[in-house]
Amino acid sequence: MNDSNPMAAGAAWMDGRVMPISEARIQVNDWGLVHSDITYDVVPVWEGGFFRLDDYLARFSASRA
Repeated sequence: MNDSNPMAAGAAWMDGRVMPISEARIQVNDWGLVHSDITYDVVPVWEGGFFRLDDYLARFSASRA
């Protein structure tokens, strides 16, 4: 794993921001967890970094509207 990149082990989108997967937390009574009401998607990565992240986030946001 690349120790200089906190996102190398994975990343999560929570509370309006991208964060290392190790910081992501979900309440045990979260609607999505309790009712399996979730969205799964994969961010494109190129050479160890996010590829066109702003474009991806715009499409992802539009798809959940």
